[in-house]
Amino acid sequence: MRTVALLPGGGQALSTSLDGTLRLWDLAAGTALAAWPIEPRPLCALATSDGRTLVVGTAAGPVQILQLVADPPPPR
Repeated sequence: MRTVALLPGGGQALSTSLDGTLRLWDLAAGTALAAWPIEPRPLCALATSDGRTLVVGTAAGPVQILQLVADPPPPR
């Protein structure tokens, strides 16, 4: 895991990793709910202010703005 951003409500988080994967986590259960490969990799930065719009940075330099099109599932 490289970077982590808590989602509003505090029950879930997003993480980036060196393998180029963005993951959604259920913090209470400690399990990944979803994973998405992002190119180029490795991912090295992550920020969100609303839990839906994500800013993801890569070691190669590009910054991507991603939009989650569905609400994350409720924490278990």
